[in-house]
Amino acid sequence: MSSLNDSEMRHIARHDPARVLREVEARGRLLDRYATPESSPDLPDSFNRFTAEITRHLVADVIAHLAAAWSDHPDYQRGWAS
Repeated sequence: MSSLNDSEMRHIARHDPARVLREVEARGRLLDRYATPESSPDLPDSFNRFTAEITRHLVADVIAHLAAAWSDHPDYQRGWAS
């Protein structure tokens, strides 16, 4: 028999811990992509810099949209949306 009540069990089912960990990992990969955009030694440095800039811009936009889901949280910073 579980020590959890029905409400707690529904909460756990709704916020599946394994799914939450997958979300955290996926968002961490986004941050990694921002910090270290892909490049190729076979391409000119100017091209790698250009694609890195585009990658960072796109990833920053995605992260801002993901952060917007937390806009009602007391620790949310409005600057995250830009």
